[in-house]
Amino acid sequence: MDDLITTGIFSRRRLLQTGFLAGSGLALAALVGCGGDDDDDDDDTTTAVTTEAEEDEDQAAAQATTAAPDESGERFTTVIPWPDKTPVKGGNLTLSEGQQIGSFDPTKSGAIGNLRHTGTAMETLLGWRLTHDQAELNQRDISRDIEGNLAESWELQPDGLTYAFSIRPGVTWHNKPPVNGRAFVAGDVRFAYERYAETGVWQQLFAFVDAWDTPDDSSLTLRMQRPSPDIVVPFGEQNLAIYPREVVDDGSIDTVLVGTGPLIQDEYSQSEFARYSRNPDHWGPGTYLDGYEVLVTPDAATRLSQFRAGQAAVGRAGSLAQLEDVRGTNPGVQVGQSAWTKSIFGMVFNQKEEKWQDVRVRQALHLGIDRDEINVLLYDGISDTLPIIPWNHVFDEKPSADRGELGPWWRYDPDEAMKLLQAAGAEGLEIDFLIFRGYVRDQNDVWVDQLRRIGVNLNPRDADYVEFNSQLAGVSYPDAIGAWDIHGTQADNYFRDQILSTSPGNWHNINDPQLDEWAEAQSVELDPDARREILRQIWDKVLVDVHRVEHTNFLSFVLYQEWLHGMQWRVGSDGLGGSVFGYNNSRFISSVWIEK
Repeated sequence: MDDLITTGIFSRRRLLQTGFLAGSGLALAALVGCGGDDDDDDDDTTTAVTTEAEEDEDQAAAQATTAAPDESGERFTTVIPWPDKTPVKGGNLTLSEGQQIGSFDPTKSGAIGNLRHTGTAMETLLGWRLTHDQAELNQRDISRDIEGNLAESWELQPDGLTYAFSIRPGVTWHNKPPVNGRAFVAGDVRFAYERYAETGVWQQLFAFVDAWDTPDDSSLTLRMQRPSPDIVVPFGEQNLAIYPREVVDDGSIDTVLVGTGPLIQDEYSQSEFARYSRNPDHWGPGTYLDGYEVLVTPDAATRLSQFRAGQAAVGRAGSLAQLEDVRGTNPGVQVGQSAWTKSIFGMVFNQKEEKWQDVRVRQALHLGIDRDEINVLLYDGISDTLPIIPWNHVFDEKPSADRGELGPWWRYDPDEAMKLLQAAGAEGLEIDFLIFRGYVRDQNDVWVDQLRRIGVNLNPRDADYVEFNSQLAGVSYPDAIGAWDIHGTQADNYFRDQILSTSPGNWHNINDPQLDEWAEAQSVELDPDARREILRQIWDKVLVDVHRVEHTNFLSFVLYQEWLHGMQWRVGSDGLGGSVFGYNNSRFISSVWIEK
């Protein structure tokens, strides 16, 4: 083990000294960064980097499939078990988070600093089923696991193009200006969705919508231009929360947060706090909490200190060492370990360049990365590397290289890598690798060392946030780039938008006629079993042809006070979907209670 730890250019001690393992501010792309949708705040680049790192820590909190052992053999799950106790009503819950509060207009950004708040006060038409059962977490069956929310029920008509939604009776808007508790009606959904389709960052979700109709206040009809089995998925996610017409008409939507949810925002300061109280008129089950507060605390060390002191309900640790340090002072802490259904980052190539058109070169690079070594060096040996496509679209359980489910190149074989490079005439390969240093930090440096062993010179070049994202989104990087994918829980996002040669979401320069054919075919296939067969074909071909070389996922633990109970997680996640106290507060906050 010691030999393995010291094989690379960094020792474990070196990494601890840099704070990579010891720090909790792990840098990852936020949905705002990964989607190319900038937050509404006038933050400078430094602030944006901090925000992105903290956003993905939040989003990672709910994405686990299996637990991993710590050094004592203990295993941590993501889901926190419910206690065998009677819930207690009352009390105020406080969170301490790093992000400033952004615009309350959900058309403008998918950043957690925005949606943590819109997702608390606003609700969605439908909703993914919630669970506190670890075994259910990665289930993904649209017909079973998407439920009614503001719509009590819905059905697809026999033509395969028309959806009929029945609006839940008795729903009212918050009793505050400018809506003052008026009744919620079908026209409210239509207004919000038509505006989403016309402006902002979610327009692509409505690309195949033909028209909406509201025959009466309790009925909503959607007509599609073509079949789209994924269309109901975003209706169940907080990206498309429903807001009232009044805040658009009077121009207050950026600063006035009004919804139908179980909590009402009472006051907020963009850089300091947001405070909420129980909505006594909510249509759903009664909320246990009296109040809910989010403190804006940019410094990670301060946030952790607040958690240790019991001033914040949730904290985070970025390594086993840091976790054990917290458990030393807070022995009753409840621990959830983040794991993934996908990898987030990876190297992708400008496949218009001749050197990347030979598949053997790309395959060689995949064989030249020692993921086990990276896991030990950086992630306490308990992380993993996965394809960028979430596996739960294709498999019922986490895929295995031993079962042949990750393609022929998902292994470390430097000898075979050098043979492939020689056969392709690519000995001494030089790669200009554009990176944003804040994303995977030391992992790129380990890659430099590992690829040098197979005769490849990887030359990382740091770009600032704006340059990096513009080259990635504009697909204008000259050689290779340390990319992320555009997040989104619909299968179409991964199996069509990201791989179709003509798609604006194909940031990874994939151009394959066979993939184009399959991408379009799965997108209109309404039979779930037939569609899954096509998805598996796409999965296999993307892995065989190595259109990206994925990075290993980071390590993250979410810490909950021992007096916090009733958390729920949503099923069907793609690895970044809404976490506890993140995107889906209005769906589960009613079940949360505190025992002090």
